Amino acid sequence: SREEGGWAMSGSLLVVIVEVNATSLDAQELQQVFNDVIVFCNSHLLMSQSNKLVFSVCHQVESVFLFSSADEAGDSDQSEGGIIEILPTRIKKMFADLTTRTPTYMSSSPLLAGALAKSLCHIHRYQREKASLEKLDSRILVIKSCGDSSNQYMTTLSAIFAAQKEKVVIDSCTLREQSGYMQQAADITGGLYYTLENPAQLLQHLMWLFLPDPACRAHMIMPVITTIDYCAACFCHHKMVDIGHVCALYVSLYFANSIRFAVHASDHIGNGIW
Repeated sequence: SREEGGWAMSGSLLVVIVEVNATSLDAQELQQVFNDVIVFCNSHLLMSQSNKLVFSVCHQVESVFLFSSADEAGDSDQSEGGIIEILPTRIKKMFADLTTRTPTYMSSSPLLAGALAKSLCHIHRYQREKASLEKLDSRILVIKSCGDSSNQYMTTLSAIFAAQKEKVVIDSCTLREQSGYMQQAADITGGLYYTLENPAQLLQHLMWLFLPDPACRAHMIMPVITTIDYCAACFCHHKMVDIGHVCALYVSLYFANSIRFAVHASDHIGNGIW
């Protein structure tokens, strides 16, 4: 497409985040999920020579980038079969490293909030560096295999609102379990949310629902979320609540019978803040 000041190629920058949790999927299912996602990623690159791809994996220890077509040296990595040969090797190396080293920190759930934040930073950096050469529509696809962690509520929501401000669409395909966080992400950023009961059908649904970009979806009949779970996590116990008290000063949420909220409110009243 012709833009002011020169030529600009229009493409799509897709960041794929695969959440790994050994308690949700067995080894065979996890391997099949990776195989399906790799085929999907290769299809995205083959759709247009202007398309870019970033592949990320998040687990209880960290979130890591395993592939970036924008940063890879040489055109051979982006050719047909390139990513199919590269990613399996890097995934095996990642799991091998996890079994041989002792992590300094391990979360109770995969670090999805960190993966979203790192992905947004990567998108922002690439768009800033290539603004005069390429016009890219950026989006994030999350393959989620376990439930939400209330400990990551604030960080996840912060990443979602940052994506909304940057006009980055967040899509999500959850395996077996519903995710209120990802429902909110899709609703806030204009993305697509879908829960897949059978992981064996992942590739079919990735190609049908998530290969078309948001502009193409406007001309297609897509699944619609009828109910969105907007539950929040309380600040005192980090538990998901439907009804709670909100501090108007710090915009913090406490569950209805929280003693900490009563003390918190009385302090502000005594100081004349409320």
